[in-house]
Amino acid sequence: IQTGQVNTAVFSREGFHVATASNHGTSAIWNARTGERLKTLDGHLGDVNSIAFSFDGQRLVTTSVDRTAKVWCAATGACQLTLEGHKWATTAAVFSCDDRCLLTASEDRTAKLWSVESGECLQTFE
Repeated sequence: IQTGQVNTAVFSREGFHVATASNHGTSAIWNARTGERLKTLDGHLGDVNSIAFSFDGQRLVTTSVDRTAKVWCAATGACQLTLEGHKWATTAAVFSCDDRCLLTASEDRTAKLWSVESGECLQTFE
């Protein structure tokens, strides 16, 4: 059971998994065929606005009204990285095709490019 309204849902590239982002700071990974909840991603301090799988399917990124983006291990559900730097809610995020970078969007009228390895903000688009 989700802990709040579902804000977005996405398939993994291979189609075996579904990820959902909901209010109250939680997201989840599901078996697309059976509907079984496999992992709960809990760690945001506010509603989760979006979720996306990496191209290799090994990680996910979530965005939240808490102004952060978080990178998660798809296999364990562990938070691997928290990206901080936006002044308002983060609204969307996507991995680069090689999964080495992330692009986040925010209500603060900026987009930011991040290194997935270091968590460093590489560029701000204003």
